[in-house]
Amino acid sequence: MTWVIEGDIKACFDTINHKLLLTFLSRYADQPTIELVRKFCKAGYVEKTSSAFNPSFEGLPQGGIISPILCNLYMHALDIFISENLIPKYNFGLVRGESKDYKNAH
Repeated sequence: MTWVIEGDIKACFDTINHKLLLTFLSRYADQPTIELVRKFCKAGYVEKTSSAFNPSFEGLPQGGIISPILCNLYMHALDIFISENLIPKYNFGLVRGESKDYKNAH
């Protein structure tokens, strides 16, 4: 393995853009599947205390059975960006430089 990027994307499941997700999904799925996922994303939730319905405008349902795979599909665009843009820009030379920030943190 040459590169490892570790990170925690704050509120990742909560902030996924539905329109962008469906655009990514359209590369791999047929229209009925895309429509089903759109309905899944827009399903909303009901609060326990007030029984009030809250529509969903972004994010994926917590605990949804397909939420993790949809998140992976969404994050695949980040993988492509890193491999096609960042790695070629910053991966050069024969010897890798030492990271003082990483060395001091561990």
